[in-house]
Amino acid sequence: MDLRTVRKKLEELAHQSQELKNSYHRLDEMEKKEFKVGYSLDRDVDELAEHLFEWSETQFERNK
Repeated sequence: MDLRTVRKKLEELAHQSQELKNSYHRLDEMEKKEFKVGYSLDRDVDELAEHLFEWSETQFERNK
């Protein structure tokens, strides 16, 4: 896989993570708790989505 392909996959992942974040916010507290079973990162879902988006934007700028 070349760098351009990997950057495109990161961009797709960043967009999907934003959709996940938006869907997550529509859950009630019990559903959020259930959804996070098995989620072992020390970052909230919002923060994870934001980091992926920022990383994707940085890579996009480098690819110009």
